[in-house]
Amino acid sequence: MQQQQADEQAKRQQERQKLEQEQEEKRKQRQQDQLKLEQEQKEKQKVRQQNQLQLDQEQEEKRKKRQQEQQEKEK
Repeated sequence: MQQQQADEQAKRQQERQKLEQEQEEKRKQRQQDQLKLEQEQKEKQKVRQQNQLQLDQEQEEKRKKRQQEQQEKEK
């Protein structure tokens, strides 16, 4: 009888440990997913910023070119 109780207690203990381990794994996975998401968002933002910069530069180039052409015409 005593042995059976001890066995059941040990079994419950193992199950609890297994559950805690699974929860810990899930927590770690969520953390990694979160990090990955943040990384991807940073990348996207960087790309958007670079695109915006490139656009600004192109517009500036066009503006300068138009200005030059205007000056040429006036001469």
